[in-house]
Amino acid sequence: MHKGDYPGDEGPWRNWEWKTMQRNADDYAALPYRVEITAIAQEEGGGYLARLPQFGRLGIVGDGETPEEALRELEATKRERFAEYLAEERAIPEPET
Repeated sequence: MHKGDYPGDEGPWRNWEWKTMQRNADDYAALPYRVEITAIAQEEGGGYLARLPQFGRLGIVGDGETPEEALRELEATKRERFAEYLAEERAIPEPET
């Protein structure tokens, strides 16, 4: 056997486990996607909207009376939406840098 011929060694197999593992919704939800939080106008009901802008204006959002509540809702929505995307075999992009 040569150096680089098995997982864990340097060479073509170096990240073997990571490359062959399938991510689940929780794995994607834990990635560091950029979050935007904005106030909702009083005439539209007030409160706050938290969203992942990488997924479009209303792609993955959460709302609440406080920024913290909106973030909690966003966390739940991320898992649900990522699970739907995986079930539909849709590609989920890596976080933008």
